[in-house]
Amino acid sequence: MFGERSFELVKDVERQMTGCVTGVPTYDENGVRQVLDEMQLLFDQNQKDYNRIGQKVNQNDVTENLDVTMNSSTSTGAQGEAAGVYLRHTALERNKDCLLAYMSTRLERIRDLRWIKGSVLPEADQNNMTEQELQYFTDYNKILANYMRDIGVDGDFDGLDLTEHMEPPKSHMVYFKVLKEYGEFEPEDGKIIVLRKNCVHHLPKYQCETLIRQGVIEILTE
Repeated sequence: MFGERSFELVKDVERQMTGCVTGVPTYDENGVRQVLDEMQLLFDQNQKDYNRIGQKVNQNDVTENLDVTMNSSTSTGAQGEAAGVYLRHTALERNKDCLLAYMSTRLERIRDLRWIKGSVLPEADQNNMTEQELQYFTDYNKILANYMRDIGVDGDFDGLDLTEHMEPPKSHMVYFKVLKEYGEFEPEDGKIIVLRKNCVHHLPKYQCETLIRQGVIEILTE
């Protein structure tokens, strides 16, 4: 049945996003290709039928609106072919809408990753994205960086990191516990600390935001 594969794409991406709240699921290249192939077949068949209809009825009727052809008594065969054109065109529109929904859902998550994980994506997320999606993330990252840099340039401060505080901080310095092995981390003072599981450290809250969003640490006190 026309449109079934495209609808499955939409259902799959919604289910995957629910199960993977901090990452982006693998791009379903095979599923997208199947939908595009179906759309090409539908389009090619419509072109053939349209040309045949033009030979059976007045060409002006066909060009102006297929409704005229459907109501024409010139040819029962032409009416049947026109109905087929309508059906396939509807399927084409449905497939297009489903593909756009699939792509839009993924791009929305990719934008979210910039706020959750910072300007450099983990390799696991990069491997699940297409080349075009990686470029989209890079472009979005540049736009956001330029915007944050331009905030306040005519006022008392130069730039503002909008990703610094996802929630209003209660205090400047915080104690935090490392939840998993991370390795070296360099705060703004340049003194590298090694984040090992279950260790506790004390740093300014704004320097911990990215680690918090990545699930590397949890705040103990504020």
